Amino acid sequence: KVAGILEGLTSANLVAVADRLVGLINSSREGDGWTLRLVAQMISLTAAKRDALAEHLARLCCRLAEQTSADVSDVEVPGAQGVPVTGGRLFRHYLLDGCQHEFDLRLMAHGILAGRPRRACTPQECDGSAERRGGVSGSGLDAYGSAAAQDARRCGRGIISFLAELFKMGILPTRMLAACVHALLSPTQGGRGVLERPCARSEVVCNMKGVEDSCTLLEALGALLDAGPVEGRAIVDGCIADITRYTMGRQLGVWRMRAMLGPAGPHRTP
Repeated sequence: KVAGILEGLTSANLVAVADRLVGLINSSREGDGWTLRLVAQMISLTAAKRDALAEHLARLCCRLAEQTSADVSDVEVPGAQGVPVTGGRLFRHYLLDGCQHEFDLRLMAHGILAGRPRRACTPQECDGSAERRGGVSGSGLDAYGSAAAQDARRCGRGIISFLAELFKMGILPTRMLAACVHALLSPTQGGRGVLERPCARSEVVCNMKGVEDSCTLLEALGALLDAGPVEGRAIVDGCIADITRYTMGRQLGVWRMRAMLGPAGPHRTP
């Protein structure tokens, strides 16, 4: 049902779609926020597969964060002083968790991330079984992660565009955007959870696909980051420095990155 609602999303019916999803979420009676979690993860999955909907989905997320009832909670997501996170804050938590999964799959498709992606909602969980929160272990999860990574290779830069739009809307914090850029500009990543913690910047950038994705982020957000706090400028400075170092002495594919970086250059200020 959620997938069908999202399938027909356009700029004209965005408010109506948001109202339908809010009705589903606020009428749910689960104690673990499962309906809200499923909606958030379906949004991130749709964003990964449909690049053209990135802006609409981000605007939809803003409305859901504003209108989700405070009665929707999850006892397993504690906030300050152990009080469960509720309402819009819980939706943001689930949304970034889903984005984490799709972004990790993107890194796997590029060969940057080794191992399993952070698990979002697997097909086995969507039936409401007892394994809803426990997930699948062993070869089952390996097969699911491998198949999902193959699917990520066939998708475009949907999750990258979606993260950029979430940043514009104020949903994705600057520190998480920095973690994404650092991960994309790394030759290998043995760990997981790059949206949760920034990874160390690599001295050698060696993955063209990751560099191209970082160019996409910089093209979309360069001017906004430059005009903001010093943390944003640092992201742009580090990204341009790493990409420049990568392109030195290379020819194949470099023209694409230079063309993508072109719009970001004029936005620089002394």
